[in-house]
Amino acid sequence: MALRPARPTIYDVAREAGVSKSLVSLVLNQSPLVAEAKREAVQEAIRRLGYRRQPGRLFAGQQSHEDHRPGHRRLQESLVR
Repeated sequence: MALRPARPTIYDVAREAGVSKSLVSLVLNQSPLVAEAKREAVQEAIRRLGYRRQPGRLFAGQQSHEDHRPGHRRLQESLVR
């Protein structure tokens, strides 16, 4: 059974473009804070490597971060009243 080559990661894109992982993330999220030259370098690295985002990670920043500690919900409810 032959192993498939690993998919390129955000770290691979960063290494290829000569930038940080954070900058790659900013480019992927279309931040206006990125200089055009850096944006182009990252986009070129993405094309060369064939990087694609994982479908389940597209909205990772919007996931719920509820606190499940005992009593926490009662405390929240008491503050709302």
